[in-house]
Amino acid sequence: MTAWLSIEQAVANQISNIKADAAKNRIRTPLDIDRAQYQACLRHITTTAIRLVQSNYNNTDQPFKPCTGVFKATTGLLYVHKIEDIKE
Repeated sequence: MTAWLSIEQAVANQISNIKADAAKNRIRTPLDIDRAQYQACLRHITTTAIRLVQSNYNNTDQPFKPCTGVFKATTGLLYVHKIEDIKE
């Protein structure tokens, strides 16, 4: 039973650390992203997620092909078509 309690405590500590890191990540405002474009997202989602969205946007050939929904389905994040809608 002691081994089980040790494993349970280790997992609980990992979850706590992940939550703390995510909270710190939401508080910080990165200097390398367009603040105006992502203003509504700042402090609500992690900068890692914002950077992933921006990277996908930058690496997608324009003009954009019809939306397949794969990026949103696999990441749960905004896709290039939605970003274009927001910009307009």
